[in-house]
Formats: sequence, structure tokens, C-alpha cells
Amino acid sequence: MRKIALYFIDALPYFKKDIYDFLEELLTIKKLTPGIGYSVNQHYELVYGKQPDDIGFFGEWNISNENRSDQYKAMKYYLDNFMWKANLHFFRKVYRKIFLRIDDMVPFFRRGYFLKKGSYLFKELAANGFKLYDKKFDGYIEELDKSLPRNEKTRIKIFSSKIDELIVKSKENILVSISSVDHLGHKFGPESAKYKKLLGDLMVRVSLHIEKLLKKGYSVILFSDHGMSQYKSSVSLRNFEKIFGKYFGTKCIYFYDSLYLKVWTRDEMLEKDIVEYLENNVPGKILLKDEKHQYGISKNNYGNIILVLNEGSTFNPNYFGYKIMKGYHGYLPTYESQKGIVGISDDILEISSSKEVLTALELSKIIKVLINGVEKSEFFK
Repeated sequence: MRKIALYFIDALPYFKKDIYDFLEELLTIKKLTPGIGYSVNQHYELVYGKQPDDIGFFGEWNISNENRSDQYKAMKYYLDNFMWKANLHFFRKVYRKIFLRIDDMVPFFRRGYFLKKGSYLFKELAANGFKLYDKKFDGYIEELDKSLPRNEKTRIKIFSSKIDELIVKSKENILVSISSVDHLGHKFGPESAKYKKLLGDLMVRVSLHIEKLLKKGYSVILFSDHGMSQYKSSVSLRNFEKIFGKYFGTKCIYFYDSLYLKVWTRDEMLEKDIVEYLENNVPGKILLKDEKHQYGISKNNYGNIILVLNEGSTFNPNYFGYKIMKGYHGYLPTYESQKGIVGISDDILEISSSKEVLTALELSKIIKVLINGVEKSEFFK
């Protein structure tokens, strides 16, 4: 039986395919429509076909079943609250990182209402010995390699060499995960010359890896989880806070990260007022009931109001931080800039779909069929 190579590149966008079109000489390239949310959810959908409803979290932070806010009433937390209300975001970030030893920006007097539940699939796979569907893989996860330098060009050169060494030595299935493309998109933006140059350099190295894998007889699937959109504008929720903040903890709870606002409330009149405010003042979309079901976020513990911003916008400040990045992902999967890619070697085309565009759920079925040794897929007839 042929060995399998799963080569994952976080945030490799389909719409930048012209930068790495030489990859089409080695693999059949298809467009990927991602699932909803951020990578913390999308990886589970890609590999295991599990949506948020299946794994029990949507985003890194979710609502807590009990209010634990009493534990955050020490004076040091009141100082954090003061800086948050005074818009002293930079000083607050420094204070939290150095003195409180935390990286997020969730206000402390609201922190007890939430739990950080999200976990990253590839980190879990590494911790569990790189086993997928009970099959053993030799793996390399860039994000977990703490020996790598920060300089992007040098970093790419070093981890590419490590992957090359893995391919040469391994006699097992191989799993590779690269996170630098995601970093480049956030830092420089997908329309910048720096991004395009570094992405091009990286993908040349990736193509050499794929070529070696094919020569060694591996069945290869190269894939990303999503694309990347260029930053356009920031959205402030200060007025929202002035109007609805007084109800927090009594009539409603809400959480907003870079792109999503989630609101929990049992007060129908307040819910109506919040929806009306958001529709008139925030450039985004409130997900309808059937859309929540489609994306697998139908459970009420993800919020009875879920708004996702329009492409290119970000909440600033938000519970993730205050710094605006040059690129973002996590918008609705319908945007072309959010599409990822799938590259499939010729020997396994017969177990994949004839479609030019695959969903994350469809890709997960292909991966499962490939790993479990089924000769032909019945999923896409």
C-alpha cells in the first residue's frame, strides 16, 4: 500500500494561485471553500469533518456555564478595567502581558463569564504521536519548532530544510504543517509586494518537497484551511458599549474578537434592540437560523446573535487585542479571498471529487477514505 503525505499550509489562498502556478505541474489544484470561523475550528472540519456543534466550541473562547467573575475583584483587575474604559489600549496590553502574564484582552470584570475551550488540531496530533485515524505519521509542525528564527526569509529556509530531511529519511506516512503563510498574510497583507515575494520563495521550496514525495511513491494531498483578505477598515463598538454595556451580566453577555460578535440574551425585547442596532450601525451579517445550521453552529451556547463583519473589516479594539493587522481570515466562506486550495496527486484522483471546488467537509471525506485504504470513494457520485 502506498504511503500517504498530508502537506498542510495554513492560509494559502487560492486567489494567489498565479504566484505558485508551477505547482500544477505536480498536482491537480482545486479551490477549497472553508468552514466557518477561525483555524481553531476549520482544522477539525478539514481533517475529521467535525463542525463546531460536533466538537463543542466555536472560536477559542466560549461562554462559561457559571459566572466566575467574583475571582477577578482584586485591585490589579480594577486597574485593567480603568485602562480599558479609558481607551489606554497600548498601556493595558503591556500591563496585562508583564504584570498579569496573559495575552488576551478580555476585560477582567467580564472574564469570569467565558472559558477558553478551543484547541488546535495539529498541536494535539503532535502531542499524541502523530496518529490520524489510528495510522502513524512522521510529522513536522512549524508552529511547534521553537528553534526557528523570527526573520521570515531565514525561517523559511531553515524549516524547509528540516522538511526536506524528513522526506528523505522517513519510511512512514508524513504529515507537514506550515504556519508561515498565515503569519505573512497577517503581517504584510496579501496584496503587498513583500507577501508575494516571500510566498513565491516558499512555494518553490514546497514544490521541491512535493516532487520528492512523488518520486518516493507517496500519495499526496496538499491543502490549506482558508485564504486571506486585505485589511480595509476598523469598526468600533464604543457606542454599542455605551448603549448595551449596562446590561452586561444581567440581561445579556457578549464577546467580540477580530471579526465576530456573539451575544447571549433571554430578553426578547433587548435582543430585538441589539439586532436593530447592529443592522443599522455595524458593517456585517447576522447569521440566520438556517445559516447557523449549515455551518454547524446551531447550539445556543455559541450565541443567539452571531454577527460576522464584512470582508476587510475588523473590530478595534476587541477581546483579542488592539493592534490592527494587514490581513485577516475568518470572514464568511463565500468571499473569494477566503478560499483555500487542495492539491491532489494523480494516483488518488479517482477517490476524489470531479468538482473544481471542494468544501472542507468533502476534503475530510477524501482524507478519511485515503487513510483507511478504500480504493474508491462513493461520497461524490
